[in-house]
Amino acid sequence: MKLVSIGIFRGAFERKFGHRPKFSEVKLMVASAGPRAVESRTEQTLIRDYSAAWKSLADASETSSPTLLNAYFTGGAKTILSRELADQQKTGTHVRYLNQTHNLKAVFYSPEGDVMPVTGFRGVSNANRGVTKK
Repeated sequence: MKLVSIGIFRGAFERKFGHRPKFSEVKLMVASAGPRAVESRTEQTLIRDYSAAWKSLADASETSSPTLLNAYFTGGAKTILSRELADQQKTGTHVRYLNQTHNLKAVFYSPEGDVMPVTGFRGVSNANRGVTKK
């Protein structure tokens, strides 16, 4: 019932304010990255793509469609997530990711600008991962 209530809330929010609430919030700390300073455009692109990857995961989980993972996931991560989606189809369940907060920190940014490892976590207190029967 909780997930239904959230769905109703999202619809009411959209009717009242004319847009859907943000899928997730991503915060990226770049102050300690170096030796090169992170450009604003690079920071915004990383946030945009990171958010889009989580959105594609949420959409794939909700619809059990592994092809929705293709744009942002490769290798072992894609294999594991695809297996989870297949298990969802077998058991008749699906996972919903809602109201996520991600706190990321760039730990290094190469002088050439081609490498930026990022650490982080999903704010557990702000995340809602519900499993429901279809």
